[in-house]
Amino acid sequence: MGEESKFAVPDSRTAIEEAKKQGLVPVFPGPNQLQIDIDSDAQFAVYKRNKDIVHQYWGIVHEMIELSKSGGERRHITLTLKGTVGVLERIGLQAVLGSDLKREQFSLVRVLQKDAHPTLFFEKEKREE
Repeated sequence: MGEESKFAVPDSRTAIEEAKKQGLVPVFPGPNQLQIDIDSDAQFAVYKRNKDIVHQYWGIVHEMIELSKSGGERRHITLTLKGTVGVLERIGLQAVLGSDLKREQFSLVRVLQKDAHPTLFFEKEKREE
């Protein structure tokens, strides 16, 4: 890793500032939650195929699937588990559930950089009517 990386990995603080300019708000996982970022039907198939294994060993108590801010086949899935998970366990489980692999790699880099929020979603601000 002697060369400068061609991939800029923004820290969560910078990413949150940029997202706010676009009218997006950060959503952080709870200590017992996974945030799976699905970009295609193929990734969603991986999610459906592997979800039962996660349930068997970690216990899924709630599943929330929302269309991503980007639209199309994209989905944001939040799974609430019976118990807490560590940051590396969260990233690994998200990856095996089909979450965007580049996102999960960048999350690992943010862990190495000791970022306070290596995993988060950005959602459209919900306004009360």
